[in-house]
Amino acid sequence: MIRLQRIGLVVVTLLAVANAQHTCKVSGFDSTHNANGISVATGFISEGPFSTGALLYRPIAPTQAVPPVLFSHSDIKTGETRTDLRPMAATLARHGAMVLVLERTVMWGPIDELANRDPHLPDCASQWLLSRDGVDVLHATYVGPRFQQTAKNSRRYPLGFVNLKQPRRGNLYVPLAESEAGSETLLLTTSDGQDQMLKAIEAHWSVEVVQK
Repeated sequence: MIRLQRIGLVVVTLLAVANAQHTCKVSGFDSTHNANGISVATGFISEGPFSTGALLYRPIAPTQAVPPVLFSHSDIKTGETRTDLRPMAATLARHGAMVLVLERTVMWGPIDELANRDPHLPDCASQWLLSRDGVDVLHATYVGPRFQQTAKNSRRYPLGFVNLKQPRRGNLYVPLAESEAGSETLLLTTSDGQDQMLKAIEAHWSVEVVQK
């Protein structure tokens, strides 16, 4: 009986340690500076052994709730070419959004499935972003890949978006690093393509969505 209790205690302890190791932690973003009409803050996102720097772009003194936008990656690397998505994020902030960008690189061509599709950091970042005060969660946007949901053999969005209590049409999804929709990834490597995406995202902000 004592031995069983000890085994049970060990199992509980191991589970507690495992959960602690995968705790979502967000730090920084306290100090901001103004640049070209927006507020910019740097921070750090971590979950278990996964970690990355991040940038938070916001309008200065917004007068209403702002749509939140999450970029799962900050750069796209195709062959020898690298495309920086930060200017696109800054433009969205100047036009009225709160934009969180994870400082990571999409490895595209050949596709690096493991690097592109790990869910830990986007899960953590999305939950933090969508819980901020003053965000309009009914017009949230995610720019990034979906993640494998093994139990249902399907793909899912980051947990912050999955857990929102609203109609699915309330979220806008811009596929990035998606092997099923690679054209969008390549589209974001061109200035014309980025302009198209910016217009699509901003048009989404005006769509009327009623929360359930």
